[in-house]
Amino acid sequence: MFVIRRCIRKEKAAVEALRRASYGDANEFSVADPAALDWCSSDDLGVVLGAWHEEVLVATMKGQILADPEHAQRAMECEYDDAATSYPALLLGKGATIKAKRAHGHNSVIRALFIEAASELCIKTILGIVFEDAPRTRLLQSLGYELLPTTKIWYTDLIPKSHTLIARLDQRFFSGAITKLKSNFDSTEYTVCIDVREDLANSLKEADRVPLI
Repeated sequence: MFVIRRCIRKEKAAVEALRRASYGDANEFSVADPAALDWCSSDDLGVVLGAWHEEVLVATMKGQILADPEHAQRAMECEYDDAATSYPALLLGKGATIKAKRAHGHNSVIRALFIEAASELCIKTILGIVFEDAPRTRLLQSLGYELLPTTKIWYTDLIPKSHTLIARLDQRFFSGAITKLKSNFDSTEYTVCIDVREDLANSLKEADRVPLI
């Protein structure tokens, strides 16, 4: 049985170790500065979810609200054609899974929880950073994400080995994405010990002063 709950600062060592290990194995980029993957203020202000098995963190992902295009550029450290993006948006990033569990759907569970919560709030768009031809990029396309080219990047943590893209999911595709994600895992294997909607509404509203209803 896996437990999904919010990760907090006192558990940052487990989050940081998983991020560093997972990112270090990636084929589509190299890590420019491992310290840039460590727990920071945006982790405190956002919502970091984790899948735990017997006190071992096996998967994690961070949700951070973006109030406007300027906020999005600062958070994603890149520029792209933002004209069709509606705000507030939810940026999902810092996804990581231990190597032995990468085909088990833990990332899909966490993403589905975030999108379900976003669909119940006034969040208009889900955003993420992906890389051309990466397996996760193809998965997001199958969920209804639109892929947009970046025009400028200034990453502090990664050195891309392929084209960097922005993955954008409009709210009209939230429901279909949730259904598809849930087909990738057995919900009976998970205990969800968090109200993601409440955490998004409370912590992200306080962090970014965006009214969520």
